[in-house]
Amino acid sequence: MRLLKFSLIISFFGVLFLIILSLNVEPKEVFSYAELEEGVYVIVSGKVVSIREYGEFKTVKFDNNISFNCNGCGIRENLRLRVEGKVSEYRGKMQVNAERIFVESKQ
Repeated sequence: MRLLKFSLIISFFGVLFLIILSLNVEPKEVFSYAELEEGVYVIVSGKVVSIREYGEFKTVKFDNNISFNCNGCGIRENLRLRVEGKVSEYRGKMQVNAERIFVESKQ
């Protein structure tokens, strides 16, 4: 019985520690494609130069050659955007899976 209580307490504090640790993760600002690292939470900015649509899913490319994916986002070319998300690799290329998108200007 004591071992069960001890393991529950340790589990609780472990989960609490992970929650607190995840709240303190700051995204890394990235300015070029070469800086992208798989698994890192990043912020990228740029002007939209191309959009590929696959139903509701879109792959968007910035003028700095960084691509990001979004689902159901209302984006058009020539918008200047700021995107937060996690970097992943797809078919040998790095891309950002957008979690938040902000419009910087509507040029």
